[in-house]
Amino acid sequence: MIKKLKRKFIIINMCLVGAIIFAIILAICIFSYQSQLFRTEEALKNAVSMVNKGRFPTIEDTNNSLPPIKDDMPSDIPHHDADKHNDFSSIPRVYTLSVHVTKTGEIIEVFDNSADISDEVILDAIMKAIKNKDECDIISSMDLMYLRAKAPDGYLIAFTSSESISSSLNTTILVSLLVFTLAMIAFFFISERLAELSIKPVRNAWEQQKQFIADASHDLKTPITVILANNDILEANKNKSVSQMQKWIESTKDEAFNMKRLVERMLDLAKSEGSLNDLIIEECNISELTEKTVLWFEASAYERKITISQNIQRDIIIQTNKDSYVRLIQILIDNAIKYSYDKKEVTVKLSMEKQRIAFSVTNYGDVISKDDLDNIFKRFYRCDKSRSTEGYGLGLAIAKSTADKLGAELFASSTDENGTIFSLIIKNK
Repeated sequence: MIKKLKRKFIIINMCLVGAIIFAIILAICIFSYQSQLFRTEEALKNAVSMVNKGRFPTIEDTNNSLPPIKDDMPSDIPHHDADKHNDFSSIPRVYTLSVHVTKTGEIIEVFDNSADISDEVILDAIMKAIKNKDECDIISSMDLMYLRAKAPDGYLIAFTSSESISSSLNTTILVSLLVFTLAMIAFFFISERLAELSIKPVRNAWEQQKQFIADASHDLKTPITVILANNDILEANKNKSVSQMQKWIESTKDEAFNMKRLVERMLDLAKSEGSLNDLIIEECNISELTEKTVLWFEASAYERKITISQNIQRDIIIQTNKDSYVRLIQILIDNAIKYSYDKKEVTVKLSMEKQRIAFSVTNYGDVISKDDLDNIFKRFYRCDKSRSTEGYGLGLAIAKSTADKLGAELFASSTDENGTIFSLIIKNK
């Protein structure tokens, strides 16, 4: 499922970004092509203007008919070389030629810009330019672009090669395709990395859910198996008295009680992961709440021959949910008492500096490794892999969820010198 989600994420990202990049590149190609057309058209207009300079004061034509041109080019048509006449020396060399034709289709003058074009090609180009309705267009079959301007006695037509436009467009398209391909390849690896980062919380949640189900099944399977076995024994000994079968009955009761505690823990975990909006926030004297909670554990600590020392600053008032705070520190104190082995002492501290309240519980049991510290707040996680110790590995997960719900920070440290310390930092808003 995770791989499928990752693949779908990459495909969607690639399609969206690919569409955007393609649209941008297409716009660039269109803009480049239109810009090239515009520049060429302006250059043709400039050529016509230079040819017309001082010759035709008014370019006007009221006769819209397009007479047929002649099939041959007269031999006495004057040619003007732009390289030899200063009047046309400013025309850019991009131009092939400009021609002056009459309304009857006769060529009057050819203004040559060092072009090597046959008479047949010129006649064919003139015919196509006159017959075309557009004053400026490309003759694709001849790779020419023309501009037709009206003159009193005919037309001024300027021609230029359109190969540069086509070549520029092809180059732009090739470069754009290369850029598009490289961009998509680069974004594929970026998208793959982003997909990995995006689905990491989902993968963690999925792994935790599978681990949760496996661990819950493991912890529920043992009492269920014992209960079923005890019932089989009771059924097999129907004739015996209750007193004779008392140990099997008590064993069933103990396992049922263990199941009840596990279910309650799981319900507490579900409640602790709720929203802060579900809590009633009120002004609380957490110094008094902490002292009462420590006092509540005095009896169980005494049974284990453990001393609870406390250093609690007086009259610390904050806005919080009283029940959640008490449940949280109960878990931490109970956990500290449960795992106090070497030095039979648990230290509880509460202090306030500026707007930060610091609560900590210290015990001197086995040192918790760094790997265990990274996972200690996960559901069903136990440092004791053999699960020989009491509990289900839900207490610290509940404490962590409760701390997050209250907007507090909960973390742990463990060394030989300082023992194992669970610290809770609360910001008093």
